[in-house]
Amino acid sequence: MHGVNKRRDVEFIKDDNDRLRAKCLDLCKWVIYVKRLFDTDTFELRTYNRRHTCSKVWSSRIYNSNLVSNLYIDDFRPNPNMIISHLLFSIWKAKKLIISKSQGLRTKKKTLDKVIRKVKEQFAMLENYIAELLRANPVSTNVLKIEENEIDKFQRIYICFDALTQGFVKGCRKLIRFDSCRLKSANGEQRLTAVGIDANNGLYPVAWALVETENKDSWSWFLRLLIDDIHICDSSD
Repeated sequence: MHGVNKRRDVEFIKDDNDRLRAKCLDLCKWVIYVKRLFDTDTFELRTYNRRHTCSKVWSSRIYNSNLVSNLYIDDFRPNPNMIISHLLFSIWKAKKLIISKSQGLRTKKKTLDKVIRKVKEQFAMLENYIAELLRANPVSTNVLKIEENEIDKFQRIYICFDALTQGFVKGCRKLIRFDSCRLKSANGEQRLTAVGIDANNGLYPVAWALVETENKDSWSWFLRLLIDDIHICDSSD
């Protein structure tokens, strides 16, 4: 990252598990060399000339699509439809470096591939997560709904711990507030929440769910499960 932060064109002459040597291009005197000490994970600095005698650059060969993808993955995660011009401007504003439009397109593709792969890995662990919740909280309600087709796809998850249910029934006001918010994720899931008010006028979490979208069907599904958990009955009679 030295070459990026200092806007210098740094080249790695040697880069393996035991040695690293890098120098600045052209006739610049900047150089660094480190070597691993025998039979340890410690590296020793052998040579280091910290002074640059070259001019700053507007583009760097080490600032490639792989590096940019790793640096800006958190920006793409909540905004997968980021336009390339915005990415190029962000790089210029932060690093004062210029990358081409084609490099920006490659960066976007690689970053979205990483984001989607990471999301799939996380959602693939939900069944194990639910199983562990039920093992540790056997009386609680934990529901995972998967859209079954050619490829199983996450649809909804609902979580309501028995301890929270008992606390609400025995120690909170008979009032529930509902809210929702869109998560900053590549798929844009919605989180539905139900909170009560405790004896100190503080918010008390009762149940929450993650759904594919906020609509009448998802809210009805959430409310039906919540009604069963806190034992709401029709008292109109």
